[in-house]
Amino acid sequence: MDLSTLRLRQVILHQVSQGKNTESAVSLSEVPTPLNDQNRPYFELRLRKALTRNARPVVEEPGAAEICSIIRNLLQGEGDLVADSQQMTKNLQKVQRSHSPTGILLTSEASINDAPALIIAKVEHEQGVRATTTTVDGRTTFSVEFLRDLLFTSTTKVFKVAVFSSLDSRDGLLYGHVSDSQASGAKIARYFLDQYLGCKLVERSDVLTERFYEASVGWINRIDNAEKKAQYQVALLSEMQSNRSEISIDRFALDYLDSDDRDDFRNSLIQADVPPRQLEKSIDLIKSHIQKVKIETQNDVLVLAPTSSLDDGTVTIEDHDNGESEVRVHDRVKKISGSGGFSVKSANDA
Repeated sequence: MDLSTLRLRQVILHQVSQGKNTESAVSLSEVPTPLNDQNRPYFELRLRKALTRNARPVVEEPGAAEICSIIRNLLQGEGDLVADSQQMTKNLQKVQRSHSPTGILLTSEASINDAPALIIAKVEHEQGVRATTTTVDGRTTFSVEFLRDLLFTSTTKVFKVAVFSSLDSRDGLLYGHVSDSQASGAKIARYFLDQYLGCKLVERSDVLTERFYEASVGWINRIDNAEKKAQYQVALLSEMQSNRSEISIDRFALDYLDSDDRDDFRNSLIQADVPPRQLEKSIDLIKSHIQKVKIETQNDVLVLAPTSSLDDGTVTIEDHDNGESEVRVHDRVKKISGSGGFSVKSANDA
């Protein structure tokens, strides 16, 4: 997300009271706050700084909260900024913690790379400098003077800020970035992320790739058919070592698994908390595991071989009717060694 292209289009401000109270505790604007060419760039700069400080990528949890539906409608041009931001303010007042300070909830229709974006920020409310509200055509709003003097000054705290862009919508889910200056490090208050926004953190690609790999290995190891097990092990290692930049449960199942195994594989990986969407692949955490294929027998015989050896026929596995399997290595013996110091070189290497 290129925040240097962030541009504010409309801003509306509402006030939330300290602590967790009823909807009646909020003070709502009825029209957006006017912006001009003098204060707009300054507000944009402060929001950029807040978002670049420990912002974490997030994705919506389907059905978790109504805020994501409101955000999606606004991004698609189907919402109403005034009414929707009022509801968002009421929701925040209901779910925030009892020690949460009084603040201003800023909701802004914006653009990033000329695409629609929405910003939600809870900002410190500094009292007593200027009148906080004004009227436009008989309707309540916060004045530009109030904005300039009370918000985004050098000492004003931007408590929490979230940005969602239409450019981040993938797989029908809403993606964004959230920063929380009130939490330590890069943490985000659970009530704000989970209960209010209805989102969860997007995990690192290397962690998700490792989870995909380990869950797949666990599922493959439960297969009774040794030949099929070896086939799927090779497929998994090949997929991990391929140049593809993304992996997914469904694509792997469709490309490599027998049709009667696909549903069980999918259910098994979802139960292991592998997201059923397309994932960015990063093998940093599993490099040591995907260099060779490991074949273990019931009598603790272990064969380690490069994955290419099963593709080119150097190593073959054949099942027999009695339930046993035959593993063949078609190659020259280079060395035989054992833990007791036994070591014999082949005549081929003499």
